[in-house]
Amino acid sequence: MSYFSGSLDSLITYWNRKYRAEKFKKLSTRQKAVEIVIKEIAPILKNTFLWIDLGSGAGGIEKYVLSKDFNPNIIAVDFSFAMIENFLTPEFVNRIVADARDNPLKNQIADFVSSFFVWSDYPTVKTPLKEFYRLLKTGGYGLIVDYASGDSYWELRKMLHGYKDIVGNINLRTPKEVIRVMKKIGFEIIKGEYISYQVPFDSMPQLITSTELALMKFQNPDFYNSYLEYMTKQIHARRFYYVIGRKNA
Repeated sequence: MSYFSGSLDSLITYWNRKYRAEKFKKLSTRQKAVEIVIKEIAPILKNTFLWIDLGSGAGGIEKYVLSKDFNPNIIAVDFSFAMIENFLTPEFVNRIVADARDNPLKNQIADFVSSFFVWSDYPTVKTPLKEFYRLLKTGGYGLIVDYASGDSYWELRKMLHGYKDIVGNINLRTPKEVIRVMKKIGFEIIKGEYISYQVPFDSMPQLITSTELALMKFQNPDFYNSYLEYMTKQIHARRFYYVIGRKNA
């Protein structure tokens, strides 16, 4: 299984399914992080004429932002036809089927460019960051929100990767890794931090059934014991966000 190995075809295969689009209409475990970040960037959104969201999914972020009385012109870019076709607010958003790393939009047209929980799908952040830089006007702002190293739910999924089609081989990064690339490309770091909060285990999407877990007790005792540890504690959700600026023409 190599969905997140950098192969565009395998990524599209994974995301281009209607049931995933329906599922992604809800912010689910991403809700709290989105609420925190949108509150932080409210002054930017109030002054945004054109916002481009790279890797928009089915529009859960756009719907949330529009519900807060922000009214930018929005272009949503996603390589999944299923996501774009099942978009939540199609009457308010221009939608394009294209790769977030390479799309047909013109240079330096956006006041604001964002990606929410997208880059962990890719083996490098350099290419999408260059696309941010290309699309932003001088004086424009970018926003990156993603799962961070130490997120215990995704660490659990990584441990389960390949079991019953569970996909867990995403790239969990530290802010330090991302900042280094941002500065190299030429961005100014405006603000950013970790977002950490606790989530009860039973409120998270369940990855295996109780019957499967019972079988694992005999088939793979080490994994069984590790999984029990997760079941008896709160899941530590760990994300990061960064607001960046393009200063130069």
